[in-house]
Amino acid sequence: MGQKKFRGAKLSQYLHYWNQLKELMNLVTHAYHVMPAVNAELKKEAFKVRHDVYCSELNYEEGNEEGIETDEYDDYSTHMVLYSKIENNYIGCARLVHGQHEGLTHGLPMEHHCQGKLDHKILNMVKNSGHKYAEVSRLAIHRDHRHMGRGKGQKGSLGGQRKSSFALLSLYLGLQAVARQQNIRYLMAIVEPRLLKNLHRHNVPAIQIGEGTDHRGLRVPILIDVEDIEKIIPSVMKPLYAIIHKDISKLMTPLRQEQQPKTSNEDFLLLRTMMDNQLKAHSN
Repeated sequence: MGQKKFRGAKLSQYLHYWNQLKELMNLVTHAYHVMPAVNAELKKEAFKVRHDVYCSELNYEEGNEEGIETDEYDDYSTHMVLYSKIENNYIGCARLVHGQHEGLTHGLPMEHHCQGKLDHKILNMVKNSGHKYAEVSRLAIHRDHRHMGRGKGQKGSLGGQRKSSFALLSLYLGLQAVARQQNIRYLMAIVEPRLLKNLHRHNVPAIQIGEGTDHRGLRVPILIDVEDIEKIIPSVMKPLYAIIHKDISKLMTPLRQEQQPKTSNEDFLLLRTMMDNQLKAHSN
C-alpha cells in the first residue's frame, strides 16, 4: 500500500513537471521572443522602449520628439529587445555595458551613480581578474507586461497568473545567454534592496558590492558570477534557456577575449573566496 502511494506521488510530481515544461515551451513559441539588437533598426526599437518606459511613464529621463532614449554608454553596449508575438510589437529591452570594449577600458554607469558608495576593492578585483565584465542596465518592459503575478489566471498556472512574469524571465535568460556568448564572466547591476533579497530567496548567487545609494530611490550595487547562474537554472527552465541560447548564438559571434583569463590570478581567487563567503552568510 505504501509503495503504491509512493509511486503515485512520484507520478504526480512527474506530470506536474511535464505540464510546467509544456506551458513554458508554449509561451516560448507563442508569446515572446528575446533577441540581441544586431542592427541599427533593432537598436532603435530598444531606444523607443526605453523612451516609453523611462521618459513617458516613469519620468526618469527627459523625453524628446524623436521618441528614443539614448546615453553615452550605448556605444560600448550590447543591446537586447523583447518582441511580443501576440501584439507584433517590441515591448522590452536591456543592455550589457561592457567594461572592456575593442581594446579600451570604459567606466560603468554604476561607477557614476554609486560614486563614493562602491567597494572599489571588489570592483578592482573584477577588473584585474582577467575576465570580461559588464553591467546590466536600462532594463525596461512595457507596463502591461511587467506586473509579476498580478494576472487573474488560474493559480499556479504558467499560462495564467505567471504569464505576466514571463516577459521578465525571457529577458533575464536572454541576458545570461548573451553573457555566455560574449565570454562575460561577471555581471553587475544597481537594484532595489528588495530585489536583492528576492534573488537570495531564489538562490541566485548575487553579492552586494557597496552601500545603498539614492538613484531613483534606494539602490544597491550587486555582482554575479555568470558561471554560478548557469548552475542554478531550474531544471524546468533549462529547455527554455537552451532554446534562447541557441537562437542568440545564431545571431551573435562571440567577442574576442581582451585579456587571457588567469585562473591562478591572486585577485581572481581572492574575489571568488569573498563571493563564496558572502553567499554562505546569506544562506545561513
